[in-house]
Amino acid sequence: MTRIIGYARVSKREQAEDSHALEQQQNRLRMAGAEEILTDVESGRKDDRPQFQQLMELVRQQRVERVVVTRIDRLGRSLPSCAKTLEDFQKSGVLLQVLDGSVDLTTVGGRTQAGIMAVLAQMESEMISDRSRHGWEYLRQRRVAMNAPFGYRKVEDRHQLDHETFLCLLESGEEMSRAKVARDLVDLFMKTRSLRQTIRALNGKYGIQQFQHTRSTRSGFEHKGLFGRSPSGLRRWLTSPVLRGHLVYFADDPERTQIIHDTHADQRLISDEEYRSIEEILGVNRERRGWGAIAPVYPLSGLVKCSVCGSTCYSSKAGADLKHNRKQDYGYYFCRAGAVGACTNKNYVRMDVVEDRVIAALIDRANVIADLAEEPLETQEDPKIVELRAQIEGLEKLASNFGSNPALEIAKQDISAQIEGLRNKSKARVEEQSDLIETLLTLRDRRYWDVLETTEKRSVFRLLVERIDVKPSDDQPLAITNNKKKTRQRFLNWEIQVFLKL
Repeated sequence: MTRIIGYARVSKREQAEDSHALEQQQNRLRMAGAEEILTDVESGRKDDRPQFQQLMELVRQQRVERVVVTRIDRLGRSLPSCAKTLEDFQKSGVLLQVLDGSVDLTTVGGRTQAGIMAVLAQMESEMISDRSRHGWEYLRQRRVAMNAPFGYRKVEDRHQLDHETFLCLLESGEEMSRAKVARDLVDLFMKTRSLRQTIRALNGKYGIQQFQHTRSTRSGFEHKGLFGRSPSGLRRWLTSPVLRGHLVYFADDPERTQIIHDTHADQRLISDEEYRSIEEILGVNRERRGWGAIAPVYPLSGLVKCSVCGSTCYSSKAGADLKHNRKQDYGYYFCRAGAVGACTNKNYVRMDVVEDRVIAALIDRANVIADLAEEPLETQEDPKIVELRAQIEGLEKLASNFGSNPALEIAKQDISAQIEGLRNKSKARVEEQSDLIETLLTLRDRRYWDVLETTEKRSVFRLLVERIDVKPSDDQPLAITNNKKKTRQRFLNWEIQVFLKL
């Protein structure tokens, strides 16, 4: 049984600021008599630290006599967590030695002192979080670029395409910058229309070796900041707003994501039109149940939903009519949940019926928009912007009555940044709507749809249609029956609701 165990912990922030912090803790623990040292590089707010969990299991099993730490906040920075940890030490009878402050859990005074130290540790942690949050807010207000993706670099707090020489092609001797390679990556994806095929083509073109049967798979340049050497990483890179000239904060948190438009529009790698094509390709690949799958995709695949359960409807080609010895050249959509008995909607709706309904809805909407275009439009400001402007006016009144205050100025700057962000979003929505309306108005003639290829229809539908809900109508003809068995009822009438993006 190990008699004395030392526990050392540094957060990633501390490790970045002082690379010797962990080494110093370990040295002090050894000098205090620790026979074994457990170490974590994790935030003190996290209770699932692996080495900490191992330590506390040894404490609860009374397999250690004494635990040594440099400070009590090494055990944790959360008050409830520290209280539970100290309670485990007290119940097990294991001694806790804190080098920067004597703690005796067997006395009331010692337990009180330990509690005070835990409170101070949590308070310090919260102060660090507050300073970090205010620091990030200050950077966002100044529109400072963060985490430049592959193909870019930061120049004076702004994203710029990286045109410095990155590599030299052996065959042609052409010098390639990261911006050129990044653009090449986009072109390869537009050509292959598959994430995996793009990575494979990139590796083949630049002679990058891959190790398919090990955990250290290399699917891209051995260079930090490309796309994580994986299809999902490439997808995140392709859809990054930075590549379209926008600045993004909290990209990994959809609820907090903030996009500031056109911060470096002159440094775009991908145009808006190309981005729409990329989104379409990614969407189609998802509908094919895999990246780059070769299963057929019909114009409305992925857009048709079952109104009964909400599941996506899968597509199926009609089989041959053996009774009449003829081939059937039409397809159906069916509820995937109904196919496995999880939904009452177990019948098929013909593709041509749904497509005709969608085209009719688009033509009707185009005619309405055309009529509205002849009338002058009244522009109305976003109510949220009006509310924020009123808040600024209130702050200005406070400043005029009680004098200027730095806190008031920071609050005004923050609200102004919110207003500008809302205006940029509104501008982007207006531009997107204008593009959709222009596309729709060109398709008002029903004959135009008859000459469109399947791939062209699919592109238009994905651009203009949000979803299509289908379910059998309650008004159906009676099923045909005979003396031997009841034939399966085929629904002839369907309720089809088309939801458009404009």
